[in-house]
Amino acid sequence: MMTKNVNVARMNHYKLLTLLLVVSAAGAVVYGSFLKNSGVASADTITSARTTAGFADSIGVVAHLSDSDYPAGSTIKNHLNYVGISHVRTNNVMNTHDGGYSKGITTSQLLGLNGIKQTFTIPKPSHDAGKTPNDSQIQAAINGRLNYISDNNLKNSTESIEIFNEYDNAEVATWPSVLARGQHYLYTQRGRLNSNAKILGFALVGYKLGNDAAQIQYADDRHLISTYFNQGNLHTYYGVNMPESAYPTAIPGQTHFAPASAPTGPATAFDLRMKYYTYYIGKDKPVVVTELGYVDDPSYEKSVSERAAGVYVPRMVFETFRIGVTRSYIYELLDEPSASPSFQKHFGLFRSNGTPKPSAKAIHNIATLIGGGSDSLRTTGLQIRYNGNTEDLKTVLLQKNANEYWLAMWRAKSVYTKDHRDISVDPDDVTVGFSGNKDMTFYSNLTNDTPRSRSFNHTSYASVPVGAEVTLLKIRSS
Repeated sequence: MMTKNVNVARMNHYKLLTLLLVVSAAGAVVYGSFLKNSGVASADTITSARTTAGFADSIGVVAHLSDSDYPAGSTIKNHLNYVGISHVRTNNVMNTHDGGYSKGITTSQLLGLNGIKQTFTIPKPSHDAGKTPNDSQIQAAINGRLNYISDNNLKNSTESIEIFNEYDNAEVATWPSVLARGQHYLYTQRGRLNSNAKILGFALVGYKLGNDAAQIQYADDRHLISTYFNQGNLHTYYGVNMPESAYPTAIPGQTHFAPASAPTGPATAFDLRMKYYTYYIGKDKPVVVTELGYVDDPSYEKSVSERAAGVYVPRMVFETFRIGVTRSYIYELLDEPSASPSFQKHFGLFRSNGTPKPSAKAIHNIATLIGGGSDSLRTTGLQIRYNGNTEDLKTVLLQKNANEYWLAMWRAKSVYTKDHRDISVDPDDVTVGFSGNKDMTFYSNLTNDTPRSRSFNHTSYASVPVGAEVTLLKIRSS
């Protein structure tokens, strides 16, 4: 009897052990499912980070410093400080008899003294009616800008220079020859600038790239035209469309824009314009987008509302940064009521009276929140998992220092229709999880004067609402 009881006990022990193992395994499955559903990062899910300083440095703005609609230097400096932008592209007039000549010089000098770098365009060369500009006329135009920079003590604040803006739109049938000669000559004169200044390639009209890019692959000496510039130069405007790209997230130090074969079709969107430019003109070169943006003129068919621009412009600069564009110059700083045609009046981040539009407020809030850090920081990856509704979710991870990250999140959703109506996009929760506990602060409503914030302390995940507007999640180790 006793032996029988011992055997029964042993059998019950083995059954209990088996049951515990099953329960344990089931528990592991359930727990693993919970981790997955809660968004806690798995050990092999590592997101690469880039620096907050690098992101800030990737944003520039076009400012027509000589134009009558632009105020004097201190006001321009204050506007730039508000949006946290330290790179300006300008077309300052060079003729002493032109209106705004002195204002352009003093404003550029003031900006330079305050650490704001400038890109100067070179005005189109003069020529006789119906004739192609000759070498002397081309070189005179280039020398005029180089002398302007030197004579007005602007060398130290000049970070790049470019020739003959959108010259394929000029009434010169031989425009490829003019650009080929001009680009080559400008490059030979690069020693007249500071040693760090870049020679940009020429920018063509964005929607014409499908036809025009193939016409200007070579310089006048038959070397590839890209031999004579440091960075490619693209223009693109989005009309009523979203700014998101199909290009993959960039790997720092690698250029990946040029397609393997010649692109086809009309250059109506950013990706195809980039493909035309990089395939024919700037293959294997880093790219600067010196004009991009949204217009909010209600009478223009390709316009969006101020509200929609406030959503799209922050997405635009995060998206170009994500895919590896070196710098993107928002067009433009201020509305210009004297501009013609009418739609040219309404591209500004600021209205003509100096008040910030929603887009300026959003850029200001982003710059204020993530500002600081160093581009020399050696970034480290962060283990992240996303769960919940991740449809159309876009993300960019930035790192400010060894212990602080910023995660930008938004959905690639349209907020404006072609028949000029705003669309409301309700945010859906996304669970963002990590491998260890973090202290987090979530920022939304960035187009407001003061963003909305919510904190999550000492937790490995946070569920946050993400819609069409850019949101920011500050992440620190607990």
